[in-house]
Amino acid sequence: MAKISLIVEGMKCGHCANSVKEALGSLSGVNNVEVDLDNKLTKVDFDDALIDFADMKEAISEAGYKVVGTK
Repeated sequence: MAKISLIVEGMKCGHCANSVKEALGSLSGVNNVEVDLDNKLTKVDFDDALIDFADMKEAISEAGYKVVGTK
């Protein structure tokens, strides 16, 4: 099990947070997603044998948001 905190630009409300959670949660290998709107952080618990950073970044991009870094 691996963990990563993604800095996501463009999230402004609960709907935005839910969109990001749903986009990541639908990916095989993602076990848990927590969004902190105030700090623009999205914490992801995942199986790194099944999914990687690029897959998560693409899913967030397709949902209309932008990963600008990790923490």
